[in-house]
Amino acid sequence: MTICDLQPRHLPQARLLAWEAARQARQAVPDLPPCSPEDLPDLTPMAENGLGVAALEEGRLVGFLAVRDPRPMAYGSTAAGVFSPIHAHGVLPGSGARLWQRLYQAAAEKWVAAGAGYHSIALYDSDRTAMETFWRCGFGQRCVDAVRLTDPRPVDVPRGLVCRELRREEIPLVRPLRRLLAQHLTQSPCFMSDSPAQFDRWLVRAEARDTRLFGAFFDHRLVGFMEVGGEGENFLTRHPSMKNICGACFEPAWRHTGGAAALLEYTAGVLHSEGAARLGVDYESFNLAGDGFWRRHFTTYTCSLTRRVDEGAMTRAIW
Repeated sequence: MTICDLQPRHLPQARLLAWEAARQARQAVPDLPPCSPEDLPDLTPMAENGLGVAALEEGRLVGFLAVRDPRPMAYGSTAAGVFSPIHAHGVLPGSGARLWQRLYQAAAEKWVAAGAGYHSIALYDSDRTAMETFWRCGFGQRCVDAVRLTDPRPVDVPRGLVCRELRREEIPLVRPLRRLLAQHLTQSPCFMSDSPAQFDRWLVRAEARDTRLFGAFFDHRLVGFMEVGGEGENFLTRHPSMKNICGACFEPAWRHTGGAAALLEYTAGVLHSEGAARLGVDYESFNLAGDGFWRRHFTTYTCSLTRRVDEGAMTRAIW
């Protein structure tokens, strides 16, 4: 086996490997939308940035690993980071952990040399070989993608709770809950800390985006919300049959009351009546309260893993 730089000439075979991984993921999670090789995003930029690697056997591509260009201040840190989405890697079906190890070892050398101290990769939850390989290479779980059908499920609605879609002029009603969610994510074990100025800038962007807000009201007061957009964090979420939750929060007093489940089923029912067959969500796995809720109502299909390279490796040349 030969490990070399990923080149544009490798992309036709690389696309087939990535599509095969998506096909196997759908076998494991039938609620996922169908896809074809043509649905995968263009890999050309990641084959031209010099940060990808390919594994060849007698001229045949048996594996590849690519990343987007490094981004500064990854996860709010002082380090740059690279990310490999689910369509930017793949191995020949039946390959063992050793192939993944060799791909990462060769690619990580490039990433560190380019100044990227954070290494992140999104893997299909059903690919246990890849998952265990990256765990052994020092990665930990950070994010999750999950999916469900929009067919409404029976749920007990707490007495007095009213669920409905918010009108455009009611968007400011959500601000206190958005702030509550941001504060929750700064606490243990999430530690996703933003300054008040950063939150205010994010709030402006959030309120300007083209999404729909569904709210739970008690005594005419908003106590919880869910925000739904057209796309999520990976190419599968762009399927026309799929909508995606991009934000949700309930007041602490309303958690564990069934209110969030009631709002979820109301939201799913509205989308179902409009022809959307699937609903997706992405969230941080270390948000333990959110992780427990989403896993009860959705099926996970990706996990994003992250590693932070030791600081010393970023300040000295690689031998």
